[in-house]
Amino acid sequence: MFFRSTRAGRVTALITITAVTGVAMAAGTAIGADDSAEPNGANSSREVIARTGDLRDRITATSPDPAPARRLVSADVRHDLRKGTIGGTIRLGAAATQATGADLIIGFGFQDGNVCQGAADLILDTVPGGSPEATYSGATITANAVVRGAIQAAWDCAYAGLVPKGGSNETYDGLVGTVSPVYAPLVPKLRVKMTRSLKVKAGKWAKVKLTASNPGTAATPRVKVRLKAKRSKVKPKMLKLGRIGAGKKKTTAFRVRLAGRKKGTVTVRASAGKLRAGARLVVKRNVVIRRKAPVAGTYSGSSVDFRITRNRYLVGFRVTLPITCGGFPDMPTTSWGHYSFRRVKIPASGKIDAKEKGDLYTAYLEATVSGKRVTNGKFSYYGPARCTGHQSWTAKRKK
Repeated sequence: MFFRSTRAGRVTALITITAVTGVAMAAGTAIGADDSAEPNGANSSREVIARTGDLRDRITATSPDPAPARRLVSADVRHDLRKGTIGGTIRLGAAATQATGADLIIGFGFQDGNVCQGAADLILDTVPGGSPEATYSGATITANAVVRGAIQAAWDCAYAGLVPKGGSNETYDGLVGTVSPVYAPLVPKLRVKMTRSLKVKAGKWAKVKLTASNPGTAATPRVKVRLKAKRSKVKPKMLKLGRIGAGKKKTTAFRVRLAGRKKGTVTVRASAGKLRAGARLVVKRNVVIRRKAPVAGTYSGSSVDFRITRNRYLVGFRVTLPITCGGFPDMPTTSWGHYSFRRVKIPASGKIDAKEKGDLYTAYLEATVSGKRVTNGKFSYYGPARCTGHQSWTAKRKK
């Protein structure tokens, strides 16, 4: 196996030395890799956070040196994608001195046949204290440094080499090999979601849906949801949802009733092992506005007339309003028209919100009926040829 460094003036040519084992680096293999590292394996969708390698293929040095400090015993390298760093732990045959010092190259790159083409590397002095990026402990050198492009790089091989100081095409020793992906750990997460506010009738129970989800990458332990009510009552006080798979959710429900006239709250606390999540519901009283019952008779007002029957129907509605048709690129035209609306049942609240749809048109009628008066009236029309019309109105019962 070969490797080529990226630093001009340090190692300027391909180091044409084969691995001692005589085995070329095979595409797709990795030191210590298993099936989980394959592109189409179970981990293919997981985030790769680092790449590591225990470099074991030794090159045949062009300038071997008998000094133990100029021989590599082991090289464990790491490329951290999140931090954008490269480095590793390198063990020499002995601690280097000024007389036996050398430049240590730690690099990563791309496999091209049996050559690791360097894309980024780090050059260190093997003499203790010689490089600020490194820490020295006897014959062991540990280094880690930020390099350009390391956050997104998909390097698949690495190398470590000892070369003469100051730049040379010669090598004292070197190790090269492929690297294996390190995946982000599988971590479960817990979230709970429900409506934040709810209006309930006095003395009545209301149903509330609650959804617990797991946006994480592993299944949660068994999920329990505890509910605590203040100025309200809740049933049940605890819900058991079991385990929730990665990316899955479960929906359940509880009932709540307002205890007094003031607003109350329900606090939700979900737990699954060490996971915690919470939510809060504000419960308010649903105040029903009691309006006067509509009085039967004939009504008229600004541009409208109609009748209200004894059984609370608005019938015979007619309205006069301006209708605008056409538009760009032509000039729109406006004319007055007379329109009607279907029979409408007046609800107990007195609020009318009705729609009438024909083959070529759609009309809307809104109004509030209370006693002998009708207020907040609005009629809207949408017809062919881009014709539209809107009219606000009020009306009262004729004597």
